[in-house]
Amino acid sequence: MGHSLLCLLGLFLLSTVIHGNTEELGVKATLTADRLTIPAGGSVTLTCDVKNSADFEYGWFREPRLNSNQKTEVAGESKRELVTSEGGIYNCRGRIKGTNSVTVESDSVIIQETGHGVKVTVTANSTTIPAGGSVTLTCDVKNSADLKYEWVRETSSAVKSTEAVGSDKVIKISKGGKYQCRGWRTDTTSLIAQSDPVIIQETGFQAANF
Repeated sequence: MGHSLLCLLGLFLLSTVIHGNTEELGVKATLTADRLTIPAGGSVTLTCDVKNSADFEYGWFREPRLNSNQKTEVAGESKRELVTSEGGIYNCRGRIKGTNSVTVESDSVIIQETGHGVKVTVTANSTTIPAGGSVTLTCDVKNSADLKYEWVRETSSAVKSTEAVGSDKVIKISKGGKYQCRGWRTDTTSLIAQSDPVIIQETGFQAANF
């Protein structure tokens, strides 16, 4: 093991957290994609970056949809780049070769497949929730009758995290925030399309809070 790797490992271990047989380094992986939609018959290239990562290998993870509890490791992939033709929610992490020392997992990147003209839009009966009341959101999917719905609310714009808030065409909400509807194929676990976000405010709050 080279002197430079030993120095790097020493720095990482200063902020290491031990989880079972795995040591989590105090460094977070960064995941980027060359595009977010897979073209018909094509693919997307994902890149996992770790600062000062000369002697790292990589682990790739895919979840078919948010909070599905079906997150699995992409088998046989340990390179910095992953080429995929399958939609879903992806994460990655780095591991120092020959050790159990891994980085913190990256933030998620959502990759969707070409929807062949499918368009998802959200309408709201109001953009402001009255005191003690609610707002009704409706998800409209054009050019596809064979999709299931997923509603998400952004919980942090800084790290682009979301929470699942519903799976029906129409939902009622009593909490302000930025909402999106997503369309998933019923016969697979592939994300086909998602709406533009709609911002719902609570009485007494400004849109700038979201």
